[in-house]
Amino acid sequence: MSDLNYYLERVVLKYRPRVIAVYEGDNDINKGKTALQVFEEYRSFLQRVSKALPEAEVIFIPIKPSLKRWELWPVLSNANQMIHRHTKLNPRWHYADIVPLLLGKDGKPRKELFAEDGLHFNEKGYEILTGILKPMLGTGAGGQVGSEKARK
Repeated sequence: MSDLNYYLERVVLKYRPRVIAVYEGDNDINKGKTALQVFEEYRSFLQRVSKALPEAEVIFIPIKPSLKRWELWPVLSNANQMIHRHTKLNPRWHYADIVPLLLGKDGKPRKELFAEDGLHFNEKGYEILTGILKPMLGTGAGGQVGSEKARK
């Protein structure tokens, strides 16, 4: 998240996107940052984007529970919860809640969704992510981003 903020002008703002999908925080927490630090960095990102691109929509893809970092899940989940609550403050901010689809009946990550490293998605995992994002993005103008359905 801190790298995204550092390079924000170069990798996002100069392109003036209408929609920005963000997946950040996993590596930050793995390297020792707290959930609150990740949340504050995301909040800073939103403030900068909202100032520079007031019409842009932002979709946060929650930090995923993974096999490899399952011991960090309480912290990762806490960051997700803070970000999710914060997205409700602006109709242009959205939360793409993939987490329930990644957990099995036992409440742990579904092994069949991850590559051998236990961290990254395999094809099935990416299908789930795409299945959540695609309806939110719609096909061009008139998609779901900005609608009540996208905020849920």
